[in-house]
Formats: sequence, C-alpha cells, structure tokens
Amino acid sequence: MIGLCSPDARVNGTAVHVEWGNPGDAPAFYAGIRTGMAGENHLIYRPALMDAGRESVAAMRTIYTDNTWLNEPQFVASFDIGEYVYFFFREIAVEIGFAPPTVFSRVARVCKKDMGGRAVLRNVWTSYVKARLNCSISARFPFYFDHLQSVSRVELEGDTLFYASMSTSDSAFPTSAICVFALSSIDQLFGHGLFLEQHTTGVWLPSPADSVPSHRPGTCSTNSSSLSDNDLHFAKSHLMMAEPVPGGVPVMPTRDVFFHSVLVDVLPEQNVVFAIDHRSGSLWKLAHWREGGDYRWSLLQKNQLDVHGKIMASALLPHEFLYVSTSASAVGQFSLAACHLHSSCHSCAIDPFCSWSSAGATCARREKAKGTGWISSWAGRGWSECASATAVEKSVFLGDALHLEATRDEETKEKEWMKDGRVFSRSDVVIDENGGVVIMNVQKEDGGEYVRGSRKYRVVVDTECERPTTVAGYHSAHREYCKEMKSAKTMIDQWETCSEARGISPASNLV
Repeated sequence: MIGLCSPDARVNGTAVHVEWGNPGDAPAFYAGIRTGMAGENHLIYRPALMDAGRESVAAMRTIYTDNTWLNEPQFVASFDIGEYVYFFFREIAVEIGFAPPTVFSRVARVCKKDMGGRAVLRNVWTSYVKARLNCSISARFPFYFDHLQSVSRVELEGDTLFYASMSTSDSAFPTSAICVFALSSIDQLFGHGLFLEQHTTGVWLPSPADSVPSHRPGTCSTNSSSLSDNDLHFAKSHLMMAEPVPGGVPVMPTRDVFFHSVLVDVLPEQNVVFAIDHRSGSLWKLAHWREGGDYRWSLLQKNQLDVHGKIMASALLPHEFLYVSTSASAVGQFSLAACHLHSSCHSCAIDPFCSWSSAGATCARREKAKGTGWISSWAGRGWSECASATAVEKSVFLGDALHLEATRDEETKEKEWMKDGRVFSRSDVVIDENGGVVIMNVQKEDGGEYVRGSRKYRVVVDTECERPTTVAGYHSAHREYCKEMKSAKTMIDQWETCSEARGISPASNLV
C-alpha cells in the first residue's frame, strides 16, 4: 500500500491501525515510512480517510523537505494511546550544530483529530512534537545508548511503560542496555516543557516560556484548520523539546551484543523481560520490579535459542511461549519458563515461572510444585530459603554402591564435591558426565554431608548389617535371615489365632 509499505525490505518502518478517535470516527492507518524512488522522503503519514468510497479527510504528513521534522529516521514502533499516536524512532540529530553526525533516539506524538491547517501546514500535522529519549549511565562524561532497537509497551495500573532496547553505534565494541520510559513523563514533557528554537547563528537554544502562543504546539484541537497562522508558524518551527525524556538507570548494560528485540511478560509484583540478540540467537531473561521509588532488576537466565538462520522477528504468548521467525523461513517455539535450564536452588527459586524441589534437587514449573519441600521466591525477596534447604538423606549399608547425583551446571563455580566442609578426594570413585560421584564400596568413614553447588546430601552408613565377603559369610547370613523369618512367621500365626478366638477377623485389623 502506497505510503504504508516500503519498497525496500531493509528499511525500518512502522504502522499502527487506529479504529477510533480519527476525524469522522473513520478507521485509519498511521505510518512511519520512507517513500520515493530512492527512499528520500521521510514521513509520518496518515492516508486519506474514506467515507462511502469517497475521500472525506485529506492525507496528513510531516514536511519531508525540512530535516528538523525528520532527518534520515529509522522507525522502530508506533502505538495508539488515547487521543494520540506515538512514534519511536532514531535519526541524525540536527540540534547539535556543527558537531559530527550523531544519532539520537526519539519519541514523537500527533493528535488523531488533526486535519492540518487552512493555509499554513495544509495537509501537514499541526500537532507534531518530538523529544529525545535519554538512556545513559550517569558519570562526569555520561555514556549514552542512542540507537533505539526495539520497544515493548506495558500497561500498568496508573501508567503505561515503554521498555526500549538501546545500543551504542554499530562499532567494533557495541554495548546494549534496556531503558524504561513512562508515558506520564512523555506527556508531562510535551505538555509543559520548553521548546528548542534555532537562532540565526545556527545554535539551538530553549525558547522563552512566555513566547509560547495560547495554542501550544502538540495540543489537540477540535478543528485544526481554524488555528491562526501565527500559532501554526510557531508550531512549524518549534516541534522539538529542549529536555529529554528520562529513561531511568539502564537495565543490564552488556558488551559486544545488540538487544534487537525486547519483550515483556507482566506478572504480579514484577515484569519478566526477554532481550534477544538476533544475530547470535542469545536470550536474556530478567526480572524487573519497583521497590520503593526505584526500579530494580535481576538476571534470571541466559541461554542460546536453538534456531536455524538469523532471527527476524519475535513475539510472546503471555505466561507461556516465546516465538521467533528466522531467515530460514522457520518459526521456533520456546517455553518462557525453561525451568530445566536451572540446576541450582538459587537460580530456580527466583524465577517467577519455576520452583525448586529441595527433596529431589530439581526445578519445575510452579504450577506443578505441589506438597511440601518446594521453594519459590522472587528476585525482590531473595532466596534465603535455599540456604537452609534440608539436605537429601541417603541411607546405605557397608559395602553398598552409592551414587550422588549432580546436574550439568555451567553457573556452578564449585566444581568439586565437599565432604564435611573439606574437598572430597578419593581415587576409587567414578565421576559421571554431569559431575556426580559413584562410591563403589561404601565404608563407615564415607558417612557425612556432601555438597556441590546447590546439591546437598547427608549420607548415613548402617554399620550393624555388614555385607558378607566370603561364601561362608553368606551362608551364615542366610541362616540368620531364615531364623528371623521363622520367628516372624510364628508371631504372625499366634496373632491370627488370638484374633480368631476373640471373634475378630484378621483382615479387619489391617484396615
């Protein structure tokens, strides 16, 4: 569709279908797109609105000949919220003057009811405003993540959050992070912040507050064509905010990766964020929650997605699955829980999808955790229960073989088994492929507490029933066994005779 889809698949674009709130309540598409034979026109565009097959409202657009409106943008996302449509994109900044070309990330907003001006800004947005997104690490010389890659919208009680994955430039040492922008902060800035204006020297400075006309740029109007030419001239040249939108403390700054996608699953008390590097297929899962007046985060899991080809797109089925499509024309489905990847209590218990079995030393989905002995926590509360988890007791007899199981765990720093607080070392034990140990001939001194990572066993050796080592010993043990069995049979016969004499059925005593 002309104006909505780019002829070049390599060009980033965005579009959103808006059913309500447009002029005449006609449904409409809003698009951030490049058009023209060489993609030279950069537009935020709404095609003409139709009524009964006829054009009722003319198409609306930004001014593509003025780079203060859009300057070589790469559109990332668009959202329909209330009476506005919001666009997220990155572009070459014009307000830095004669400095080398620098990319800034932006959020822009237009009113759905906007129909353009009568003469000035005819068929052009009269409500278009934009602001920089500030995702940076505070320091004497702040470290900025200026390349917006992905945006995910999250609806919370009282506000809307935008989780944005952002990176440094595509250089030899890229760094990525996630920043969270609140809709309330965006609207507050657009509604009350100062505007930038360009002086004759080419320098951009904040315009005086008293220079803003009665109809403030970015404000919705019931009839934009009735706005005065003076108001529209001011809006045409004052569309950029002087202050940026704060993104808070960057979440999980990471070297040598690009977080091409960020997806969010909203759970009680916390959000679970999934960041994906499309090139390598790496997935990061982290918890993000509010504690007091600040946001905190904790990495839950990092793993490699088993996909063929480069990841092109991704989506979530809330609480259930992650879906990815690849350049190999394939679609992959992955569980959001992935509890089998946790091999320690500490990592399992804080995963909101999982719970740790202290008895079986295994991790399973929380809905399957029934009965006692399951440990479930979350990142904001910690995992103190894991430290006091009861060890699994193993009872063995002298001479038995004993297997202390382990799970392959790349995160476990303690690769060696500890026995009673000391490194367990014996030359006659077998080590399995997961790091577990097999003691072939248990002796009295093998009793004690064994620990490796989150695995904890208490071994109790029964020394009263020693295994025979000779044929004569086996014959002797067999005679003792026969005597014990005969004695037990005699006691059972006496009990049955006594029960029958009292008129009680023996079977009823067993109920």
